Amino acid sequence: ETDKETGKRQVSFDFHPVIGRRFLTISLATEPQDANPTSTVLKAISEHEDNVRDAIVRLNISLPAEIEGQLRDNDIRNALKEAHYFTIAKDVKRETRLRLGGWTAEEITPLDALKAYLESKKPPVPPERAKLLLQYGEELIQEQQTKQI
Repeated sequence: ETDKETGKRQVSFDFHPVIGRRFLTISLATEPQDANPTSTVLKAISEHEDNVRDAIVRLNISLPAEIEGQLRDNDIRNALKEAHYFTIAKDVKRETRLRLGGWTAEEITPLDALKAYLESKKPPVPPERAKLLLQYGEELIQEQQTKQI
């Protein structure tokens, strides 16, 4: 039938409720001092245990690179086996490496490179030790240069 005012077909909508799957996102961050990151992840999953069954689960794990190898993926997958579907996203935090700033490798002297290295070390090198290492480094560099002449 057409609508007398607009001249267009009459349309009627009926809502049909559908039982869909739940979506669940579990996000957690682990620390470098975490002795067992797998148990930390399993604990976070167990806190949502009632909601995991037959759900579509996304597990977001943020962890430092140094403990990434300690994470046991099989244990985590077994903990999520009740889910209809799951995905595990790891955000691995890697420590940034020292950049030479405006210098290229050809422009920086070996002694300047050693200074930059010692300044960037974590934990920091104590000043007395850095001074001694720079002194030894300078002696080695001078010795190497005299051999080349």
